[in-house]
Order: sequence, then C-alpha cells, then structure tokens
Amino acid sequence: MSKVGWAGYLAAEVGNIKEDVRYVLNEAVQDVIEGAQTPQAPVSQTGGTFETGKIAVDTAELINSLHLDEQHIGKSPEVVGLIEPGTIQTFEWQAPHAAAHEFGFRIASDEDTDYGGDVDVPGRFFATENAAKFGERIEYHAKALKK
Repeated sequence: MSKVGWAGYLAAEVGNIKEDVRYVLNEAVQDVIEGAQTPQAPVSQTGGTFETGKIAVDTAELINSLHLDEQHIGKSPEVVGLIEPGTIQTFEWQAPHAAAHEFGFRIASDEDTDYGGDVDVPGRFFATENAAKFGERIEYHAKALKK
C-alpha cells in the first residue's frame, strides 16, 4: 500500500472510530435521560408508594423542566446527535422543586404538633439512579456496535 493509500486508510479508520464513539456516547446518554424521565404518578395518587429512579408527574412542571445546557428539551427529550465526545454537557431539571424531589425533604419537625413530629419525604433519585447506569449503558452500546 502506498503512503498516500495508507494515510487515506488511517484517516478513514479514525473517522469511523470517532463516529462509533459519538454513537455509543449519544445512545448511552439517551438511555440515561429516558430512564430519568420515566414518569410515575405522584404519591397523592398512589397511596404513598413510589419507585425510585422514576420522576413524579402531577402537574408535569418537573418532567417538562429538563434542559441540556441552555436548551430546553422538556418531557420527551431526543438527545441523540446533540452530544459531542470531549465536551461537557449539563442536564438540569429547572423546576423549583426538582432538588427536593430528587433528594427528599422534610415537611415537619419534632416541634410541629400538626403533623405529630418528624415527617420526611424520601427522594425519588430519578437523576442519581439513572446517571449511575451510564457506564453500563456505554458498555452495552459498545458491545452492540462490535456485533
């Protein structure tokens, strides 16, 4: 193979690898976001039960508040193709109560006699639990690409 042919071959292979990395990255991010955006009824409708890793939907304000950096992507995000390898992307639920639903909160303390003491509302961890799956989603899509 001539030097020009070899250089062309290597350039094509590097381009293919970059596209593969981009594909795996975007698919894994899409999986994580879809997991975090999986809706469930609020505890007011379920009798107090819920599943962690899913987002509560009552008024839809929280699920519709998702942003990718400054771009509002909302309830049904399609992020495939928006993420470039080597960049830092920020996903953020911007509803005022997003952090409280993610991590939990207290609505009453021992001093509050109306509630009979401490009342803690546990977190849903819709972002945390799904973000923790990012590595396994990368592996899954990388393996699928090799087939």
